[in-house]
Amino acid sequence: MKTFVIAQHHGVFLTLQSLFNNNIDNIVVIIPESQISKYNKMYKENTSKQEFKIFEDFDKRVKRFIDNSGKNIDLFIVDDFDVANAVTSTIRTINTLEYKGYITCLMAGTIVLNDFRKEVKNSTDKTFGLCLSRVYQEDRHLSMYHMIGLPKVDKSLDINFFTVNMDNISENDILSNDIQLLNNASVTKRITHLPRKFNAKDDVLIGNAISARQTVVHNLRSQDSYVLNLWNKAISQYDRLKSEDFFAYPFEHYGKYAEAVKDNLPFTTAHRIIKNGNESRIWAGGLKECIDIIDLINT
Repeated sequence: MKTFVIAQHHGVFLTLQSLFNNNIDNIVVIIPESQISKYNKMYKENTSKQEFKIFEDFDKRVKRFIDNSGKNIDLFIVDDFDVANAVTSTIRTINTLEYKGYITCLMAGTIVLNDFRKEVKNSTDKTFGLCLSRVYQEDRHLSMYHMIGLPKVDKSLDINFFTVNMDNISENDILSNDIQLLNNASVTKRITHLPRKFNAKDDVLIGNAISARQTVVHNLRSQDSYVLNLWNKAISQYDRLKSEDFFAYPFEHYGKYAEAVKDNLPFTTAHRIIKNGNESRIWAGGLKECIDIIDLINT
């Protein structure tokens, strides 16, 4: 099974490092040309600021990282890749490259915790495999969503980790945009909803409302997951980080990988992720000492 990684931002270095650490091979990296141009423009407009050097020649930086890894990875720069329609753009790219069969696709910033390949094939019997977006669909304890105006049932899909069986892709699929493709696939029952462990994604809207009990439960469950999608929350908008701002998220995984690839991340981003990771370890560790874990596991 091939694994495609879409390098739409610097989170690709964390994603690739996590794939390497879990001995996942047969990797193909796609870099949208529009992102290279965007980053080069950012650099040229801020050449006097050293922290913007990281945005220069993003494609060369990714290639250098791959070369230094010693891994046999295919790298493609795609001119017409539309990040806003990442699913269909990825499928069109795979089709152009004439790859067939089941393929797993990861957006940059997704952390892989275990080798998912065998079980994802066993879990997917349709054209597409995607996870539902919100944690609370499988967690009755998060009913506070009703109080802040969110629906009880949210059928939106998370595209940070998805699978596609290219043997079942039609011309109509290739010509669609993401909304058309996923709506049609849902109506025609061509989507398998993957289990939560393929997307251990906590929700930024939970924030401080989540309980200490749920914090520990989520961290425990993340250990059994295949994937973590926490990139956006990991980059806190605050310079002064407080435990209560992010304690609900298992950032220790992100902190570990950010430390390993920090030379390829914007300085502020790396600093914040590593800080989050350290604080998360301290916070969750303290909770685990105070709460009966046996009780938590059984809830």
